[in-house]
Amino acid sequence: MTSPVALSTESTSIAMTAPVASQQIDGQYRVAFMMPSSYTMETLPTAENKNIRFDQLPEQRFYIWAFGGSATETKAKKQLVRFEEALTKQGIVS
Repeated sequence: MTSPVALSTESTSIAMTAPVASQQIDGQYRVAFMMPSSYTMETLPTAENKNIRFDQLPEQRFYIWAFGGSATETKAKKQLVRFEEALTKQGIVS
């Protein structure tokens, strides 16, 4: 994943962080960058583009299951079952 970055002498440099989320809505793309926890809403740099805004979302926990190869529908369904079994075994979901 790469993203265009513009720099000027007045910019605040922020290291690229993950995750980056994107979605298409009504033919337009929305891209969300998760900012480092060292920033607050008050300390984030000011966006020069009026289409850029900062929103604070509630804290969430995500679990990731990685697998290799092509993600065919059949393989993805099998991996989802394995993932759910692993989460259940660890007491994360019931």
